[in-house]
Amino acid sequence: MKLRIATLILLLLIFAMNEALGKSVIPTSFYNITTAEGLPSNTVGAIKKDSTGFIWIGTKTGLCRYDGCEIKTYPFLAEDDIWTIEELDNEILLIGTRTCVKSFNRRTSQVEILNIPSAIVKSIKKIDRNSFLVGTDSGLYIVENGRPQRIFFETGLSPSNHVTSIIRENDSIFWLSTANGLGRMNLKTRQTSIYRMEEGITNSNNFICLAKGINHVYLVVP
Repeated sequence: MKLRIATLILLLLIFAMNEALGKSVIPTSFYNITTAEGLPSNTVGAIKKDSTGFIWIGTKTGLCRYDGCEIKTYPFLAEDDIWTIEELDNEILLIGTRTCVKSFNRRTSQVEILNIPSAIVKSIKKIDRNSFLVGTDSGLYIVENGRPQRIFFETGLSPSNHVTSIIRENDSIFWLSTANGLGRMNLKTRQTSIYRMEEGITNSNNFICLAKGINHVYLVVP
């Protein structure tokens, strides 16, 4: 795969060019969902649409579910500052918080705290129904059958071990944005690599999230 690194500026330029060329824009309407409509907090850290169509919203003070009309809150998760949400299967949601990963069973409403060292959980990416990746401010973890294994991109306290976002290219390859470069991991071999842009741009390698395009990885800097 040929890799080209771009920032959000490139995406904005593409949108601007489309408008300049007179291409049609799909009409879009917006409306706010706030605490007035039932959100636990107006500070939202994560949004996830599950396989049944429900929208799960992680806020600074807990989790809620939106069905397009009403918001359902979960008081037993009210103390969680949620940063990321991932669907593991048709029952389990994985919830990344400021201190841990929680497994939430949507059918039984049972919650289990997973055995991952205390850290701010920035991103979770499913591998299969028994395993997933967890990106934290202190490293990347592979969790298989409930057992976590830590993966380092560089030794010591390198900011490249601060993982902010994870995307999947195929069955083996995962890309990760970090506080000091773009990470690549081969799941089968557990081999990792770090790619960095040339110096000269402020925070040029401090990436806060990423998205995959056709033969591209788009990265966003603060």
